[in-house]
Amino acid sequence: MGGLLLIAAGIFVLFKAWDGWRVGVVRQIVGVLAALAGGVAGVLTGGIAGTLLGQILPYPERALAPIGGLLVGLVVYLSLALLGALLFKRTKDQGVLPIRWLYGLGGAAIGAVYGVFLVAVFAVGLRLVGTLAETKLAVEMTPHLAAVRAPAQEGLAHALAALKRSAEGSPLGAIIARMDPVPDRVYARFTKLAKLVGNSRAIERLLGSPELRPVVEHPKVLAIFREPGLHQLLIERRYAELLAHPRIVAAADDPEVAERLRAVDWDKALDHALRAAAPGQP
Repeated sequence: MGGLLLIAAGIFVLFKAWDGWRVGVVRQIVGVLAALAGGVAGVLTGGIAGTLLGQILPYPERALAPIGGLLVGLVVYLSLALLGALLFKRTKDQGVLPIRWLYGLGGAAIGAVYGVFLVAVFAVGLRLVGTLAETKLAVEMTPHLAAVRAPAQEGLAHALAALKRSAEGSPLGAIIARMDPVPDRVYARFTKLAKLVGNSRAIERLLGSPELRPVVEHPKVLAIFREPGLHQLLIERRYAELLAHPRIVAAADDPEVAERLRAVDWDKALDHALRAAAPGQP
């Protein structure tokens, strides 16, 4: 599997190089700049877009912000890419042979570099998602989770975990592991969060930790715990209904709750929640 991933990555880079030759250096530069502009626009306008989507969809604005930012970034990218396609010639449209070769070679070089960058982004994302999938599979072996486990989700988790292990076992994985910009503590935190799922005692310890107490004691958060039925939605993994619940929306969109959440030392809180229970403790 690792060899196949490496071959697929090589084919993708070659395809991007060929596409760069085809569209020419100017269009290729415009395409890369359009992708960068779309990313920046998405990050800068995510909050505003989330607020606007919150007027239409019954979900917290902070949860909708990434979706709104993605939509804005996509519109900016497509608009600039289309403008570049309308304004600038492709390689084959260049009448002078030396200029045609310069257009093609320049576009191919930029396309290959861009392809390598996209492969690296995919590999880092696969490591993150695969780490979550591996931990998810481990914690879902508990009997009470096995009863509600969805076979389709389990199959997807197995596939992602297998892809992650294959990528890490390939030469590409070794290179990405050394160049991965994501700190190790992020992977460790993801693992801790995945372990927390399905462990009711650990969740209780998390909510009772000193780090999370200021958040839990906020009136809008307390209202969540008093609301009947929310616990059942969580157990049954009806996350869409859970996220759209008015109590959840009110707490998630409250600026004071958000400020308290930002002040939480999540590593300490998660370590407190996942510690081995001492004798006599729940």
